Amino acid sequence: MEKKFLFPRDSIRKELIKKMSGMAEEQDTEEILHTAISVLELSQKVQDSISQHFARYGLTQSRFLILAAMMLHPDETWTPAGLASLLGVKAPTVSGILNGLLNAGFVTGERSEEDRRVVMLKLTQKGRQKISKILPDHFRRLSSAFSNLSQNRKSLDTVIGHISRSLEDLKKD
Repeated sequence: MEKKFLFPRDSIRKELIKKMSGMAEEQDTEEILHTAISVLELSQKVQDSISQHFARYGLTQSRFLILAAMMLHPDETWTPAGLASLLGVKAPTVSGILNGLLNAGFVTGERSEEDRRVVMLKLTQKGRQKISKILPDHFRRLSSAFSNLSQNRKSLDTVIGHISRSLEDLKKD
């Protein structure tokens, strides 16, 4: 089950924002709340679109990223920890995703001769074919989705960077 944000309907959104902003000390709380909700909604739309996009290939975004990472060096042998490090996640996260790829035949796994606890992974021909088949359509769809942003890409990247850095404040104790 995907995690979803809950958003108030437009009919009560303004009323909620107005009421909530009256409870805050900051001057521009109404605008901040409106922007925060808009960013959360956009984030959810992006996530939903990505999930739907990869579902057409019978994959999740995570499975696609692992296949794509392995395709960078298709003859290399990988460990779950190595893939996790490459993708910037923890090894247990990758292990669950790899089980699905192993079961689908996109990846093979064999125990290491030196350390039987370690599984050595390799992209199969079926995995190579899957990612090679997906990539042209994937890039065509990405290009179509984002081509209208090309003139504003630098400004958009700046705004995304500001939002990203600002969100660190939400994590602080």
